[in-house]
Amino acid sequence: MKINPVGHRVLVVSNDFTVRESLGGILDAADFTVLLAANGREALKLVRTQPVKAIVLDYRAPAEAKGGTPRHSNLLEALTDLDPFRPVILTCKPEVKLDYRSRLMADLILHHPLTPAALLDGLRLLLSESLRERAFRKSELTTMAR
Repeated sequence: MKINPVGHRVLVVSNDFTVRESLGGILDAADFTVLLAANGREALKLVRTQPVKAIVLDYRAPAEAKGGTPRHSNLLEALTDLDPFRPVILTCKPEVKLDYRSRLMADLILHHPLTPAALLDGLRLLLSESLRERAFRKSELTTMAR
């Protein structure tokens, strides 16, 4: 099914200005409405005040929060707690070792360097599939990743 991006608001979260603007530019050029956040606090504020169809979360730095949990895991958990059915794309470098929680919470994981086609195809897939299709796809991927 072809997704008409007009009216689909997508949040892009990255602490790297260049990556944030680049991902936002790709989505904007494809006619998505783009919101940008430089950190988790901004992302949560935007998600609470704006209707968002999907989230693209760029994970760059291996920072840990208190208790040794990776910060991106905490942010993913907070974002999915607000709406567990909202699709989340996690982007990262191929060498990043994502913890199991993050792999489970993300609906799609894309590795840098991203091509516009990979981002747009992934987003369109997530916006077009049913919850049953997404759950089935994720269950297959998480089973293989263990």
